[in-house]
Amino acid sequence: MIDTHTHLNLPPLSDDHEKYFSNAIHAGVSNMMIVGVNIETSKFALELARNHPELWVAVGIHPEEASLSSKVQMSNVKELQEMIKAGNVSAIGEMWVGL
Repeated sequence: MIDTHTHLNLPPLSDDHEKYFSNAIHAGVSNMMIVGVNIETSKFALELARNHPELWVAVGIHPEEASLSSKVQMSNVKELQEMIKAGNVSAIGEMWVGL
C-alpha cells in the first residue's frame, strides 16, 4: 500500500513524525509521498527522506502559503529548482503558479 499524500513535515504530525512514520509502516504502508507546502517544509521533507527510503518527496509552494506573503519571490523558485537538482525529489506538488 502506498500513501500518495502525507504531511509528516507539518504539525501535528511533524511533532512526532517518527511515531507516525513507524505506525504507517507497521500498518502495511510500503511508501509515502511527503509533500512540502513551502520552502521550509519541502526542505524538512527532504531531510526526512534522507533517513527513510520509504519516503518520496514532492516539493512546492501551496497557493495558500503564497498568499500569506505579498509575493512569492523568484529566489523561492530558485530554491525549489536547487532542491530538485540535488535529487531525491519525486514530484512537484502543492504548487502555486505565477510570479
